[in-house]
Amino acid sequence: MDLRNLDNLKQFLASHQLKLRKSLSQNFLVERELLERIVQESNVRQGDRVFEIGPGLGALTLSLLEAGASVVAIEKDTAFAGWLPKLLKEYKDRLQVIEGDALQYSFTEKMKVVSNIPYQITVPILNFLATQRTLISQITLLLQKEVGEKMMATPGSKKNIPLALFSQFYFDLIPLFEVSKKHFFPVPKVDSIVLVLDPKETLPLPSHQIESFFSFIDKCFTHKRKMLRSTLKRTDYFEKIGVNVTARPEDLSLEDYLLLFGLFSTQSEGNST
Repeated sequence: MDLRNLDNLKQFLASHQLKLRKSLSQNFLVERELLERIVQESNVRQGDRVFEIGPGLGALTLSLLEAGASVVAIEKDTAFAGWLPKLLKEYKDRLQVIEGDALQYSFTEKMKVVSNIPYQITVPILNFLATQRTLISQITLLLQKEVGEKMMATPGSKKNIPLALFSQFYFDLIPLFEVSKKHFFPVPKVDSIVLVLDPKETLPLPSHQIESFFSFIDKCFTHKRKMLRSTLKRTDYFEKIGVNVTARPEDLSLEDYLLLFGLFSTQSEGNST
């Protein structure tokens, strides 16, 4: 049964007494054309190895398999994990279903990631993908539109928050297309967006400085409505990097924060000698 169709999905859920769990963000995209478009614009090709987070009952999984990919699908819902191999049995040679938490998975080979992710754990998923990025060639995510907009936010936008700086530190972001909530079942309260995250081959900082950098970012956003100079206490540093001293945290770009962090790091090193 092809569950990329709303009537088929409802019939299957009812006949097997399966209930969707809000706690796992189980809202399924039930538009075959959109699912196939996600796969097409993810550049999934014959022979690709694809990692899928939260496949549910396999609507996106099926489109990935039809494109010729081999799929590792990790599903936390015991019932769905049990049904997936049965629903997609004709592709058993190219499908590995794992019941468990995708955030505990460790990549052992280069793969693409294509997923309609559980929206409630978007940030943990982004953190997980950042840690695994050296073994990921490309990431395509269907996620909440508002979150995608925050990830892509530019300086001066109220949405330019630590999530934007984190996302742009680790990935090059490419929006593909928006998806109306009406194409999901159950219908969620929010619209969605399909976003490509290309892992950066070279990060802006060495690994031993990254944790300190994001702690610095968190400090800068402690009082996001105030001018940043009131938090950092060094207006001369703003002048050095060409930023207005009246700037608020959302007014600075990732590059600005990297420059500021460098100045404060140099100061700290100087004070410790």
